[in-house]
Amino acid sequence: MTADRDAALSRAESLAVQLDEARAELHEYHQIHSGHNTRQDPVAGCIRYLIHSAKKEAGKIERDARSHADQIVQQSESLLAARANLLDEAEQEAQRRLASATEQARQIVVSALHESKRLLDELTDRQRLLDEWLKEITTSTNVPLPRPTPRGRAAHAARQ
Repeated sequence: MTADRDAALSRAESLAVQLDEARAELHEYHQIHSGHNTRQDPVAGCIRYLIHSAKKEAGKIERDARSHADQIVQQSESLLAARANLLDEAEQEAQRRLASATEQARQIVVSALHESKRLLDELTDRQRLLDEWLKEITTSTNVPLPRPTPRGRAAHAARQ
């Protein structure tokens, strides 16, 4: 019984809404035809009502279209903002990667410079040792004569 009562109340509310809409439409119809004698020209009254109904429907269509357009604009703005955020994130990531690559390149160059300095220092030390050795050899009086080779012995014997 409670369910039947609730269903009946719901139906009564729905019928009340429909009745209010019908009364509003009837009121509009009376306003349209006030001051006009519909008995003398019933077609004119119908035309006025059709024009009024068409204007009313056009207004509803226009409101719906504007509402839909507003929704599309909001969605577009939302998508645009999301894409702008993605673009900002991508730019930040690119900047981060560029900074990382720049730091790695700097470290490689510094390492190469240290290695080249080490090699240059090593070569400089070797050159200094060679110069010292050459100086010792050229200034030393105790340098033994080169040993004669077998051909050199024969030439030496022939000279004597």
